[in-house]
Amino acid sequence: MTLHSVTFEELTARQLYEILKARCAVFVVEQQCPYQDVDGLDDRSLHVFYEEEGRVLAYLRAFRKDEGCVQMGRVLTVERGKGLGGLLLREGIREIRQKLNPQRIIIEAQCYATGFYEREGFRICSDQFLEDGIPHVRMIKELKRIRKRGVSAMKFRMVHENYNVVDLDASIRFYEKALGLKEARRKTGDGYIIVFMSNENADFELELTWLADHPQKYDIGEEEFHLAFKTDDYPAAHALHEEMGCIVFENPKMGIYFITDPDGYWIEIIPERR
Repeated sequence: MTLHSVTFEELTARQLYEILKARCAVFVVEQQCPYQDVDGLDDRSLHVFYEEEGRVLAYLRAFRKDEGCVQMGRVLTVERGKGLGGLLLREGIREIRQKLNPQRIIIEAQCYATGFYEREGFRICSDQFLEDGIPHVRMIKELKRIRKRGVSAMKFRMVHENYNVVDLDASIRFYEKALGLKEARRKTGDGYIIVFMSNENADFELELTWLADHPQKYDIGEEEFHLAFKTDDYPAAHALHEEMGCIVFENPKMGIYFITDPDGYWIEIIPERR
């Protein structure tokens, strides 16, 4: 299961189809409520959803309502009873705060679901009203906006070095034998395997990346290597680097981004939680 947090332009055609299919299934068919779901707001929304094997399992969207205010809506889960709703809501709030940085989030919640939102800090701020024949209330969650901070107020530390490899098993055996490194963890995705190796002597890790579409030996000149830094204040770091104009690549799915130095070397910035 993969978390996505993307703009409308970043959605694939297949993802958009699956999102609209899930919204229609829940809000139109299941709730027996014929209404205009495609309302002209999707193209300016942040879309946050969990996807597995091409299916959207849980979804919400958010868009700027006015200065300092973001409206969240279309919150749904296709598979119930697995905690996906609460997980999505928490991740959605985090993504909204990080990417849109509002002072408050509002939602027009169906009355039966108010307890679900109250658990994440929302409070009712209106009388009950009907929306497409269904009882709703407005709810609000106040947020503290992310402050821009100078680099002297943040903490960074080096955490790993990446090497792309052709034969992953042979590389693991080499680093085990030559340097006493052990596999600490791995990530497997569509067309890639990432193995982190370390020992008890340091927190720093060696990251070995194998790509299915790159069977040939690597030319170091391809720049398939980078340094990485963890920060205790990822949103403030991102704001600083954005202001400096040095962000060269972002991967919202993995929750990371890269900056480049004057010579073109890439440095990965990672939140402390990862």
